[in-house]
Amino acid sequence: MTLLALWVVVWLCCAQPALAQRRRSTRGRSYYATAAARARQQALIKAAESQRGAAQQVLAAAQMKGSSAQFELDTAVAKLRETSDEFRSAQSTARQLQKQLHEIEQEILADQSTDSPYAAALAHLEAARGEQSRVQAAYLAKPEAASALAGLAGPELSAKKAELLDLHPEYTAAKERMAAAGSEVDRLRRDLFRADSDWKETAESLTQARQEENEAEKKAAAQGTSQLAPSRDLRQADRAAAAARQALAQAEDTLRSLRPKGKKSATSDSSSPSQTKKKKK
Repeated sequence: MTLLALWVVVWLCCAQPALAQRRRSTRGRSYYATAAARARQQALIKAAESQRGAAQQVLAAAQMKGSSAQFELDTAVAKLRETSDEFRSAQSTARQLQKQLHEIEQEILADQSTDSPYAAALAHLEAARGEQSRVQAAYLAKPEAASALAGLAGPELSAKKAELLDLHPEYTAAKERMAAAGSEVDRLRRDLFRADSDWKETAESLTQARQEENEAEKKAAAQGTSQLAPSRDLRQADRAAAAARQALAQAEDTLRSLRPKGKKSATSDSSSPSQTKKKKK
């Protein structure tokens, strides 16, 4: 075992647990779970409200008459499809866990001191990248290389440069050193993540959430396409209105489940123009 490798092992065993413990003691074990749940709820409320508003616009456009009626309906349907996609994304637990995992990873890396193995590996990578760029520029500036590249542009120029550089021993050696340095950075990053309990728990939850969502998508596909699927023709007012009512009910159900009891949504009593007319009769 080299001296550098021994240093890495000792540092991971001794320094990293202390850093992880300091981060967890500062934020608490439930910080990430609480933050993710709060962010998911806020995103769901926002997306549901957007879908509700877009559905109401479709219902209004479906009742319009005149030369601009079809244009207004098509525009409203396009907006509803857009907000429905956003609503589905907000419902995804996997997406929220992915964001949470990314936050944990960024914090783990930010915890690394300037004298840590990870910081040293990053510095080594930057040096290797700089050396590769220097060798590349020096070789391509030579008369024989400039002559071979004369008159070329775009993809042909890029391909010819790569061909010439691959035949240059000093460049290929520099390229291999940079690749090795990059692999070392990736290895240390993975080791840091796997040594962190918050990261491991979140990564496991993300894997499980993805499996559950894949199963849910398969079941939904077996039940048939959604009324808002791109393959559905919603240019007719009655079809567009049916899809809008479905989206409106879905949004309202979500908002009722997320809002505190006793707090009514701003437009819950005016869900659609057609329902308003029925109440007046």
